Amino acid sequence: MKYTELVKVLKKEKVHLFIFIEMILFLYSGIIADIHSSLNIIKYIPDIVFFIFIIYLIFNKGFIKKKEFDVPLKIGIVFILFSCMSIFWSDFNIIQTFKELRFYFISFFMYYIYINYLRKEDFDIIVKIMYISQFINLLLVLFQYFVLKLHPDFCNGIFGFKEYDNAVQGIFCLGISIISIIYFIEGKWSAFKSFTMLVVTCAVCAFSEIKAYYVLLLGLVFLIIMLKFTQRSYRKKLIKIIVMLLIVLVIGFILLMQIFPENVKFFFNIKDYIDYENYGSIVGGGMGRLNVFSYINVNVFDNNPLRILFGNGIGYTLENNVYTSGKIYASLGLIGFTIFITFFISLLVKILKRGLFKSSESFVSFTFIFAIIASIMLWNCIFTKACYFTFLLMSVYNLKEGGGN
Repeated sequence: MKYTELVKVLKKEKVHLFIFIEMILFLYSGIIADIHSSLNIIKYIPDIVFFIFIIYLIFNKGFIKKKEFDVPLKIGIVFILFSCMSIFWSDFNIIQTFKELRFYFISFFMYYIYINYLRKEDFDIIVKIMYISQFINLLLVLFQYFVLKLHPDFCNGIFGFKEYDNAVQGIFCLGISIISIIYFIEGKWSAFKSFTMLVVTCAVCAFSEIKAYYVLLLGLVFLIIMLKFTQRSYRKKLIKIIVMLLIVLVIGFILLMQIFPENVKFFFNIKDYIDYENYGSIVGGGMGRLNVFSYINVNVFDNNPLRILFGNGIGYTLENNVYTSGKIYASLGLIGFTIFITFFISLLVKILKRGLFKSSESFVSFTFIFAIIASIMLWNCIFTKACYFTFLLMSVYNLKEGGGN
């Protein structure tokens, strides 16, 4: 290809090029940055690229004109506006406020980009990149665990090994697992390809000690079976999925028993599990995943009705290790959290109206949104560097047709 032709292609494909760059950076910027402290700036490259692209768009008047602003996007904009309003009743922690608003803006703008510009062939390439990356991910996780002898919380493969990135690892593993299962059911992947990916992903989560992955995977497979079982043509494949899942769970159980035998007991004793998630018997009744709202109402809001409704304002930080649900509730209260949840509900409704089984990707989006709703109680996986990935999978129900270069 001649230079002039290449320039023309890049001009035409600039948005799609931006999407690919962001996905590659999401997958590999973490591990590259952690190689040496001098490379730490690389962690911020995805956001730098994003804001450079925004500046470019400001001078491109035709970019936003006549594009789709659907109901979920409008709800996302309302969420951002409410977050900005909450500055007036916050303590205005400028660093934390900027950090949170940055991810809110990036997340919903990426959703806008995806629903308006992401094409089927773009997503096919991204899935191939994800598939290959998961094998690299496993090799790095094994290296980090056996050679570097790191704590499992830091064995996060391609996502790095110096920070707690289990949430990013967990949501990526859930995403690729959902794709593997649905693509097999829909005939896009062979049983061998899907099973291989599930086993690899199972091993990644075992050595990273992401126990919640197995619970969520079980629930999501149950959801998929319930949705598809009415269609007789899929029943044989659904039985195969059940067999695959059982094998994967057995492999995961064996690995976890060998690596973290003490932690596995929580899966088989309801009382121990509830105590563990509430941190009731572990640290004397602090805030856990299951009691986050009641704990915040009593210990953060002092049962003040106004604070329960509006929160303490954006930028508010909790001393406890709290996940997405608690962070948003503490900052934006019941009103902000309701707007946040409404975004996901509106997405589910939109997909159902368009046709849940209209395409494999619609089914992927629908299932992944349920994974996200469950994950906000378990991880910080939405408004983080994972937003480039999470909002991608929530948007693929709206893939565009058309040739690319």
